Amino acid sequence: MYDVLIYVKPTEALTVDAKTGEIIRRSSGRTRDLNVSRAVLECRIYEEEAKIVYEKEEPACSAC
Repeated sequence: MYDVLIYVKPTEALTVDAKTGEIIRRSSGRTRDLNVSRAVLECRIYEEEAKIVYEKEEPACSAC
């Protein structure tokens, strides 16, 4: 079971508690890929098991 979900939107990445749906952290103000990288690194720091979820119809990598 995942502790958190990293919900990726075009302009930000939200780290959401998988049980409650509460937004724990928000990363924005950078490119989408950097927002995701920062969210993943923060999850590792807090030893959270994370799943990355992309907004509908968004490709996994914006550098394509």
